[in-house]
Amino acid sequence: MTLTSLIIVTVETISCKFFVSHQDLAQQISLARMLFMDNKNSLCVMPWVNITDHFSWYTPCPHINQDFEKVEITTYSETINHHHLSDLRKQMLQGHKPDACKNCFLKEESGLKSHRQSYNEEFSDSYNQILSHSNEKISLDEIKIIHLKQSNYCTQACRTCTAENSTTWNNEAVALKRIEAPLNYSSDNFQKLSHCETYIFDGGEPLLHESHLPYLQKIQNPEEKSLIYFTSLSFNYKKLLPFFPIWERFKSVELFVSIDHYKKDTFEYIRYKSSWKEVKKNYLKLKQTPLKIKIQLTLSILNIFDLPEIIDSFTNELNTSEGRISLYPVNSPPYYSITSLPTEKKEIVSKKINRWLKERIKESNFNNEKIKLYSQIKSIINYMNKINSEDSYHEFLEVNGKLDRWRNQILSRHIPFFK
Repeated sequence: MTLTSLIIVTVETISCKFFVSHQDLAQQISLARMLFMDNKNSLCVMPWVNITDHFSWYTPCPHINQDFEKVEITTYSETINHHHLSDLRKQMLQGHKPDACKNCFLKEESGLKSHRQSYNEEFSDSYNQILSHSNEKISLDEIKIIHLKQSNYCTQACRTCTAENSTTWNNEAVALKRIEAPLNYSSDNFQKLSHCETYIFDGGEPLLHESHLPYLQKIQNPEEKSLIYFTSLSFNYKKLLPFFPIWERFKSVELFVSIDHYKKDTFEYIRYKSSWKEVKKNYLKLKQTPLKIKIQLTLSILNIFDLPEIIDSFTNELNTSEGRISLYPVNSPPYYSITSLPTEKKEIVSKKINRWLKERIKESNFNNEKIKLYSQIKSIINYMNKINSEDSYHEFLEVNGKLDRWRNQILSRHIPFFK
């Protein structure tokens, strides 16, 4: 037997016991040390290594606060050092926490791992270089990620989405006076990025954008590039077939599939105009391919109570391991955030999920994937309880009620938690 070390991982009230090798232990300690130090500063690698191109408008990060002033893109080389971007980098280098990044800092203060920390972990080499060189100006050679929204065309109008990200929202958004006129964005902007390693596509629905295949064909040295998609898979599987020969040229292709519930009725209430039967069939088909497939579970006020059943359904019915489930708590619209629940409902949710977690920890096949997911769930519940935005609950009832009347649906009928 190889030498092992016993690690006790305590996440608030949950303790998980498991064995890991000394090498794994060293890596975990190193990572924990980096994240501990990271909590003490405000640096994020994204403004140095990423271009977020949303319909030819530039931001340094896809998760940045909506108040951040977007920069219209001329060329990437000209735009990356626009004073809005260099000022943001300068603030970080000086140890300040930019208001534009408050979503991440708020999560960290509540004990939830933020996108900032995840990116710093993933690009630790760049993180250390930034600390060493301390330069708010960058070159295109330093860009490793491009995050593209080529179109907001989408066939769904999810409750937690907006017209900016889905054309199917347009009529309702105008009627509800969220926007003055329909929003139809499209960009075929292609610019050469020789050192870019990862291309991330979302939308809208990126796999339905008519110019997406031509875009992929223009990428040079595809065998050195990775592709990541955020997709609903709510369309005929045949539409995917032209992509497979192109995807084979790339280093890797990963799809994050948006699935927010396991019950047909509730899934189609949350992801309006989507078909659970179609999404489930497409997901299971893709799992038979060499592609990397993950579930992207958007956690909102609408599904947090059912989280235990959702996870169990994903692992059993969809044959998806805990390591292939990604949790994303909603920030915007704020009234759909789990933090907007009233205290009494938060207590009900917390008791149910904590009871489920304790049961799962006792299982004999407990492993590292489960530890990571369950720890994240516990952190999300702590985040929900620590942040009090109960004032937004009334707005949720008002806005969601208007949508119900427009769509001829009833919240309590689709989601009994609100009876």
